Amino acid sequence: MKKKFILVLIFIVILLLTFETSAAEEKQVYRGINFGMTVKEFHENLRQDKKMFLSVGIPHIEIKGIEYYIFALYNDQNQLYEIYFESPNYIADYYVEKRLEELSQIVESEYGEPDIVNDFDLRDVKDQILWQKIWEEENKIIELGVGKMDTEKYVSFHQIYLPFGP
Repeated sequence: MKKKFILVLIFIVILLLTFETSAAEEKQVYRGINFGMTVKEFHENLRQDKKMFLSVGIPHIEIKGIEYYIFALYNDQNQLYEIYFESPNYIADYYVEKRLEELSQIVESEYGEPDIVNDFDLRDVKDQILWQKIWEEENKIIELGVGKMDTEKYVSFHQIYLPFGP
């Protein structure tokens, strides 16, 4: 009887730890950035991480040797719920394709194959971002796509955490 109780207790503890770990992973964005962070926590993390920095008021992060602009959105409770990492603008499609591949490998290593793949020609990118790959988790959506600014294109890596949405 006592042995059975201990086994049930161990099982419950393991189950709770697994749930807690998966919830923490679900909130992770990239490196030390997590959904639910306040603006202050985000900026403290930015100052501590050697791969992130502020330049002209816009945060940047280095991913695979390339600096991406960070655009973070917060809800009414001052919690990070949506974030965009956007590459520099490129004239040559070669660099856009290279950035897409690099980011895709990072996301696929964590989440596996995307749930949605939209094949399009980069010449089709006009006024809005076209999402090439989309991963749909229970509470999180991750999108990887291409946008256009004037004649140059950029890669957008977007994540939204639905429970904290506006």
